[in-house]
Amino acid sequence: MQRKRRKRYDIWLIVVLFFISIPAEYFEIFSLIEEQFISIRHSLRHHFGHLPDLWFEKDQIVLVTIDETFFDEYKGFPLKRSDLAKMVNNINKLKPSVICIDLLLKYSSAYGDDPELAHALSKANTILASQLMFEKNQKFSKISYPAPLFHEQSKTGYVNMISTSRLVSSLSRLRIYKETVSLEGGWPIAVQALSSYLGITPKLEKNTLIMGKQTITLNQFNELLIDFVPLPDNCLFLNEMAGITALEFLDFSDMDEEELNELSFWIKDKIVILADTSEESHDKFNSPAGLMYGAEIIANTIHTLIKGGQLHQASLAFETVSCFLFLFGIVVLVYIVQDPKIRALMLSLWFMIYIFICAISYIYYGLVISMSYTIIAGFLGIVTIFLRSYIIERLLKYEALEYQAILAKSYSRFVPHEYLGFLSKDNIVDVELGDHISQEMAVMFSDIRSFTTLSEGMTPQENFDFVNAYLKRVSPFVREQKGFIVKYLGDGMMAMFPNCPNDAIQAGLKKLEHVSKYNEDRKKAGRKPIKIGVGIHIGHMMVGIVGEKARMQGDAFSDDVNLTSRLEGLTKMYGVSMIISENMYQQLRPSHDYRIRFLDHVKVKGRNRPIKIYEIYDADPPEIRDLKDKIYHQYRQGQEFFFQQDFVKAISFFKDILNEFPEDKPSKIYLERATTYCNQGVCIDWDIADIQQK
Repeated sequence: MQRKRRKRYDIWLIVVLFFISIPAEYFEIFSLIEEQFISIRHSLRHHFGHLPDLWFEKDQIVLVTIDETFFDEYKGFPLKRSDLAKMVNNINKLKPSVICIDLLLKYSSAYGDDPELAHALSKANTILASQLMFEKNQKFSKISYPAPLFHEQSKTGYVNMISTSRLVSSLSRLRIYKETVSLEGGWPIAVQALSSYLGITPKLEKNTLIMGKQTITLNQFNELLIDFVPLPDNCLFLNEMAGITALEFLDFSDMDEEELNELSFWIKDKIVILADTSEESHDKFNSPAGLMYGAEIIANTIHTLIKGGQLHQASLAFETVSCFLFLFGIVVLVYIVQDPKIRALMLSLWFMIYIFICAISYIYYGLVISMSYTIIAGFLGIVTIFLRSYIIERLLKYEALEYQAILAKSYSRFVPHEYLGFLSKDNIVDVELGDHISQEMAVMFSDIRSFTTLSEGMTPQENFDFVNAYLKRVSPFVREQKGFIVKYLGDGMMAMFPNCPNDAIQAGLKKLEHVSKYNEDRKKAGRKPIKIGVGIHIGHMMVGIVGEKARMQGDAFSDDVNLTSRLEGLTKMYGVSMIISENMYQQLRPSHDYRIRFLDHVKVKGRNRPIKIYEIYDADPPEIRDLKDKIYHQYRQGQEFFFQQDFVKAISFFKDILNEFPEDKPSKIYLERATTYCNQGVCIDWDIADIQQK
């Protein structure tokens, strides 16, 4: 037996993974996982990075917070616009560079104090928060500005932040939309605040934010990666380190000049972020640096802009090369190192080296390399390689057994396993000529009607292809119902069901249903539908091996086999799909749910005694099935009158049936017979069993 040459699908899969990981990284498919890697690296950056470059710019930015302590002293909620106006006026007295108000003032106040706030805004250099509105497809729709009275007195900037994942909100980026920058207030509030502070006009050009003389590189989505600042161990939030409560600015009437000078130290010439950080504001968000308020994110964004955007995404070319080198290293290690334990150790070390390089790049150089995509691709590549090795090892162990199984399977196509079981044989080589057994079982014959006519329009090859395709489709239904195919009869088959008579009926119905579906495709293709007939009977069958020493085959034969073949032939005469014998009908449980109607008394060739035959029409098309249900009682009454020789009434019933259901061939047969007997009369010794000879 020649050993097969096995293709290296694992290598091809690694190549495919490499090409998939690049666009996956570009479009951030696994952003949720990548965000966790970012959080870990950012924490390491805070612990091991060059802290002087990371500390918050307290001399340029200050947070004025309306927190829980404020409302405890304020003795009311919400904050009145008139009191907000006082705070703006008082902060403005201390000469800030710009006041950034992170409060959504979209609606008018119910207290009628909006004019006071508008007046205060007109005297100060303020920027109010707005929101970008998007359609369901994430397409920009419009900007939701503050109330017109406030909007007229102040600049605006949007406060929308970007979460990289739709599953979990983690705000780590600021997106600048090229479709909004030309609009009034179309820049982020952080960019607006810093632009006002520097006295410049920002510009956006090809993934680059230009702030005066400073250029800041953005990623492929025009996003700024926010470099969140480290906090002292005794601080949970940024406002604890670089903030002051808004209570200090609510009322200056009791303050002396020294106190005002002290407050001025906090405010003068700085960017002031006035925001609500109380629990009622629901303005807390996850970030790579942990949970923080929206105002803190704005402050961190301004800090990042001041520092020139120290975090920057690695270019697509860099990501592609790093991913290729990583996966290439995996392939090389797998081929070079053969010992499984050493190979596992080397691969683990290779992963650690890659992770270490990504961490160092982030901590000290601010280079953000997308780790998750490469690591996932590498892990899947290793799994694929090890899985292939395992499969090949198993295949080599069982290759000889597989070859024997192929031989046994080849023989089983000629002698079914059920034959061997009946004959108490374990293997085909044990079978001898004349081995047989007798047992009661159901037998089914089926074939394609008018196949000769159908085959006339086909070549010999097309005939074989058609028959084989048909048998391939319907044969599995026999095995599914615990039956076995004794032999194929051209376009038909003979099958036996040793366990339960119902198995034969179920197999026949499934055949008919499948052919019905197949005919729908034939009609669409402009071809004629095919029809099959199924005959089922139950009786004693002899199953065994016939032939001679040089040529043997399995077969079954008895008078009951011949009867079943005749039943199948009657399906064409009566225009039905399935006929069962009286024996089969009596074997069914009284609680059966098949649609059955009595067809006729017939005498078949080879038998002197007549038998009753029945139609099962569950597999008929729904419209035919419903019509047969509808005429069932009329049909039975017509039969009763016919067999009572009341042919006039029988004719009346069958005419009514055919008026409603002209295609019902059994009714046509009864009508023709009744009309003949009505016109010609019947013999005195008329016997209903002599009606048909088939």
